[in-house]
Amino acid sequence: MAVNFNSIFDKSFLNYVGNTSELIFDIATVDDVIRKLKKGKASGVDNITCEHLQYSHPIVCSCISMLFNLIVTLKYVPAAFGEGIIIPIPKGDGKRNHDKIENYRGITISCLFSKIFESCLLSKI
Repeated sequence: MAVNFNSIFDKSFLNYVGNTSELIFDIATVDDVIRKLKKGKASGVDNITCEHLQYSHPIVCSCISMLFNLIVTLKYVPAAFGEGIIIPIPKGDGKRNHDKIENYRGITISCLFSKIFESCLLSKI
């Protein structure tokens, strides 16, 4: 009886998740990132500011770390992480005419949780 190595490999490859143990987010990392956020910044689409999280109960950091671990494990990023509010900012000094679109630059105010996730991810890489 011959062993079909191609089918064994294909079956193993479909179920392969990879080594995600290096990207596990602990509560301390999430808490550190939240503490370092600058206060007084505008809220994103979710209307949550950094002060909401900085003054919240410590269990919130635990919930956020579980969320981030699920994102990595399931390889699914919520659609809200890609949403943002674009604000046009005039370029240069006040002497320019602001009648053309070229005289503005856009800044995007992102969801707070996506900023925290990005910072946590950068700290692990």
